[in-house]
Amino acid sequence: MPDDDTGLDWLDELAGDKAEAAMRAATDHAPVLLGTPEVVPALLLDPRWDPERRMRLFEALVEHARLDRESGGRLGERFLAEAQGTIDGLAASGGLDLETALSLARAYARAGIDAPEALASFLLASIAGEAESRGCPGDLVAELNGLRREAEGDTYRLHAMLEDLLSLLPAPLRPGFVHRVAGRDEAWCGRLALYWLLDTASEIRLAAAGGLGERARRGSLDPGAAAEYSFLFDVIK
Repeated sequence: MPDDDTGLDWLDELAGDKAEAAMRAATDHAPVLLGTPEVVPALLLDPRWDPERRMRLFEALVEHARLDRESGGRLGERFLAEAQGTIDGLAASGGLDLETALSLARAYARAGIDAPEALASFLLASIAGEAESRGCPGDLVAELNGLRREAEGDTYRLHAMLEDLLSLLPAPLRPGFVHRVAGRDEAWCGRLALYWLLDTASEIRLAAAGGLGERARRGSLDPGAAAEYSFLFDVIK
């Protein structure tokens, strides 16, 4: 196996590559990147990385780490331990923002791995502080808009992405998140609410209905859309 510096050298080159070339190379070099000490700080802290590409690569490496761990390897465990230490340090030093924290947490959720406790605590503190606000905080709006771009206008796919985010939140905060999104005035939020009105959890259905109700009171719910939702309200009572 190449020495430790080789993995950092490759990572250094990937920061300057075109996005798709960087992702292909990262997959090719995954075993070395997983086994290289300090590769997580180099990825998460180097300002040369485009934030979106940084998170795509981190998500890919977390998935490779899961596969390695499940096959009995040790590189994945080493990578995940270093990732936890790096995230713990960012959270303790104030170096995390909500958008980055959500992206990191989504990487763990998609790999089916528990997020570091410091990351979960940061999300709890950040979102709980907004639980009573009528809208979403600015950085959460940016996260939602980023997910919409990633979903390429596919509401079902966007709903699945938001379900990933909901799975990261403590259960008491999930209805508040749904309520705030469903209550926003954009048409796409209303389409998302259709899925949540059919959720198996009654508290999620009620939260979506509450958000739509606020829109109706503000007059921002299209009459045609209101008729489309009306047959679902009996289901959630």
